[in-house]
Amino acid sequence: MVALGGKFVVSSILGGSTASFHFRHYFASGGIGSRRRQRGNSRPQDPNLIQHDTEEKEESDFEDPVTMGPLPDESGKDPMTTETLPGESGNLAGITSSKVESHFAGSSLFLAAKHGLSVAGLAINASDALSAYRPSIPFASPPKSRGKTDLPCQLHEYFCDASVQPWDPSRFQNLRLLQEAARSNGQVNLMFDSAENKPVAVKKMPTSWVGMSRSDFVSRNPGETEEPWRDLGCLQLLSEKGCSFACEFRGVFRDEFYTYVVCSWATEGDLHTWCTAGPLPGPDMERLIRPVAMQLFTAVRTLHDMSIIHHDLSLENILVSQVESGEGNLAVKLIDFSMASQCRWTRNRAGIGKGPYLAPELHSGSDSCDGFLSDAFALGVVLFVLVVKDYPWQSTKPGYCKGFGYVKRNGLRAYLQKRKLVGTDTRLHELLSEPFAELLQGLLEPDPRKRLTLGEQDFSQGRTRRSVWNCAWFQQQF
Repeated sequence: MVALGGKFVVSSILGGSTASFHFRHYFASGGIGSRRRQRGNSRPQDPNLIQHDTEEKEESDFEDPVTMGPLPDESGKDPMTTETLPGESGNLAGITSSKVESHFAGSSLFLAAKHGLSVAGLAINASDALSAYRPSIPFASPPKSRGKTDLPCQLHEYFCDASVQPWDPSRFQNLRLLQEAARSNGQVNLMFDSAENKPVAVKKMPTSWVGMSRSDFVSRNPGETEEPWRDLGCLQLLSEKGCSFACEFRGVFRDEFYTYVVCSWATEGDLHTWCTAGPLPGPDMERLIRPVAMQLFTAVRTLHDMSIIHHDLSLENILVSQVESGEGNLAVKLIDFSMASQCRWTRNRAGIGKGPYLAPELHSGSDSCDGFLSDAFALGVVLFVLVVKDYPWQSTKPGYCKGFGYVKRNGLRAYLQKRKLVGTDTRLHELLSEPFAELLQGLLEPDPRKRLTLGEQDFSQGRTRRSVWNCAWFQQQF
């Protein structure tokens, strides 16, 4: 799918034929839909490096609602298994191998092109298309938590350096580039694994950067906040525990110059890509994301009950993949655990992570920020963007964003009454249902003591505190 002069084109993955459609003015003038159009081949922009024009306008009277315009890209993204547009050219015609045709056949974009159904149908005729597009997940109570897991002292210790295997180029057939991985000086490719007889995502990194071990990496990259060996340890642990919310870890390989990390491939890409093709903001989009939100909350809660804090949840670090059980079923996958921690109560992490997602207390200088609640705040931002298709604010750092300053003084409900949907005169409170606004208000509460939890075990022992599962949105009938 690619944006061409305000028009989005869906290309058949195998045949190359296209079905085009126009989104409404909302997507042409800003918001999440315009991001791919502006991206080109440039390196994604980190929202932490954005020059905020509100920095010298310390939380003004906020006479007019903030409109953020297009979503900034995020350089912290680890595209381990993200489905991105091949070569940034914006079409899906790059894969022609008959070996993987059956694996693509369940893709929602493939089905749309194959049957002449443009993704715009989800926005224009959502009531007809949603049942086929949305995941078939029952709206039931969340499953019981797995409980705590005894972990080693450091997450990277779960991966054994000796398990690295020799790279066999005859086993892996390169299909196409998925994404440049600028931070690691590498790239992510879609390859066909002849041993497993299925496509896989392969992250290729120079061994001169990643090192031969965790200690070697630290010596080569002093001060680096994102550690690939920590990511490998988490992937190994989650794979051993059978956690379905993580991509399947297939192993680490090495040749003379490069290290290769092989994982399962997420067919639908990250949440940013997925929600761009969805309905316009409103009830239809809420209905579409509700099963995804349930999976997401359950996944992060399970992670917390295993004493692991993600610390970098964002649209780009959450993937969705077609499952083999049938068309329309999607599974949420968490990726990029390179900033994960086993320490729930953390010191000031300002400057580490992506600006819009950072809980405000992380800028406070406190040495007792609750990682459970900062992850919950980040999920609130994710849900806001999925439905509204724009960030709620650019930063939570004091003095950097009028929008968040307004929320701190007046509350999220007042902000939703002020804020306009980008490119329109419609106020957000007119689009969002009351139960969804309640959920957002609880997750995006600036005071962590009042914030909704994800229902972790630690919050359910001897204390009464509301969680996301108490909100009416999960019981609402659309």
